[in-house]
Amino acid sequence: MKLLAVSGTLVEAEDSSQVMSQYLARNPDIIFLDIHMPGKSGLELIKDIMEIDPDAVIIVLSADSSAENVMKALEEGAAGFLSKPPSKNKIQDYMSQCITIR
Repeated sequence: MKLLAVSGTLVEAEDSSQVMSQYLARNPDIIFLDIHMPGKSGLELIKDIMEIDPDAVIIVLSADSSAENVMKALEEGAAGFLSKPPSKNKIQDYMSQCITIR
């Protein structure tokens, strides 16, 4: 979390409805989603977010990194998938690919 916080404002959500409300209110540069959360799954949220913002940069961050979940996340529009716990370098790699973060 510290790594993300030094790059800007960090906003956390407890469930899928908070993810959507925070996304709409803040229009973040990058969003890290888990697959399993209360309400809709992260995979469902990718589709919802991409419908309202096709340029969204979404990285799935989950311990449930089965080939099926990785493929589904990428098919729905995620820019990448990181298994928990992610390495600092992998997070930095994705953040450096986000053109709005400098």
